[in-house]
Amino acid sequence: MQIKNVLIKLKSLTNNESLVGTITVASGLFVGSIVSYIVQLYLGRKLSVEEYGVFNSLLSISVIIGVLGNTFQTSIVKTVADLKVANKYSTLTQLFWGVNTIAIFAGVVTASLVFTFQAPLAKFLNLTDATVLVGFAISMVFVYLKIAPFAYFQGLLRFRAFAFVNVSTNIARLFAAVLGIWLGYTVGGIYLLIGITSLLTFILYLGLLQKNFSNYEKEPLDSHYSKILKFAWPVFFVQMSMILLNNTDIILVKHYFDGFTAGLYSGLVTVGKVYLFAANTVAVAMYPMIASAFAKKENYFKKLKPFLYLQIGVILIGLTVFTLFPNLIVHIMFGLSYQGAVEYLFKFILFMGLYVMLNFMTMFLLAIERTKVYLLQIPAVIIQTILIMFFHKDLHQVINMNLITSGTLFLAVIGYYIKVNRYELIK
Repeated sequence: MQIKNVLIKLKSLTNNESLVGTITVASGLFVGSIVSYIVQLYLGRKLSVEEYGVFNSLLSISVIIGVLGNTFQTSIVKTVADLKVANKYSTLTQLFWGVNTIAIFAGVVTASLVFTFQAPLAKFLNLTDATVLVGFAISMVFVYLKIAPFAYFQGLLRFRAFAFVNVSTNIARLFAAVLGIWLGYTVGGIYLLIGITSLLTFILYLGLLQKNFSNYEKEPLDSHYSKILKFAWPVFFVQMSMILLNNTDIILVKHYFDGFTAGLYSGLVTVGKVYLFAANTVAVAMYPMIASAFAKKENYFKKLKPFLYLQIGVILIGLTVFTLFPNLIVHIMFGLSYQGAVEYLFKFILFMGLYVMLNFMTMFLLAIERTKVYLLQIPAVIIQTILIMFFHKDLHQVINMNLITSGTLFLAVIGYYIKVNRYELIK
């Protein structure tokens, strides 16, 4: 009888659309992150230390540029979900092509800016060969092409398709990296190939979405665009702040240090991303659960507790592993060329641990619609930048500035949560 009850419960769980969707999306994001990380490891071993520093500094710039797209993707999801409920597939189809037209235009503008400011950007990043920015600029033409497809997969509740395209996109990037190295390309050529694979994966997205499209007659979309913009701006500041907190140091290290040291720091960052990818899956799983509880006016703080304990546990396990085996981890991932990064690993992992907790709390606050957390994040990013500009004698100082900034911001975020939710905490 007990076995039968367990089987019935398991069957009910597999029929729970929210739970299955959450697990599917989280799995797709996790596998995609692993593939993305393999790209980093592969290039770290195949490129010189200096070239890898160049690749990662440009990657950080592209991530910062991409925040705008990620923000609108989050906002578009809500609009798509609303239109789906109303069975307005004609409007959905027209909106899809409208958003993609804007995405291409924005990409062309971004690429044009990179071309226009090629010389000063190369000088700021200490690039010995400015032509590397040509391939990077071309890849930026397609940087926003995934916005509409990814938002539609989420908004239409096509969770398996979303997980599939997330993994496929990163596999395409891995293919571009391997092909680029095989052809003898350096950083600029690899970015050019990444741009081409972005266009090819967009064609894949279109094929998967065809069944959700219909013929349409043109109608005004101004109200939909206004709705997207209204929801997007607070999320933009939150996401941009978190991205800058995790990427500003990479760009400034490339600016202030020699190519080899910048390459070592890029290796250090990549090692830290193992920790980041694994630990952040807790926040991915937590977000929809808390958002659902908040919408239903349930006591979401009770639902937060198991995720909080799990997040802290994952962080502590990571800290222990990286503290006990720093040499082994660096050597396995990058080889002896990056031996110099070992001495910085412990402090950098501490910074990553604080960043993971900050991201966890930020996702939680977004889930309960406390978006004004960006009023704390933006000053923190400014302070981080100023501190590194003044204190960059060596990489230890840079990491110390990261620790000071992230630690102070974490305490401020905790204080913000206690202030705005003190009544919920008392329950």
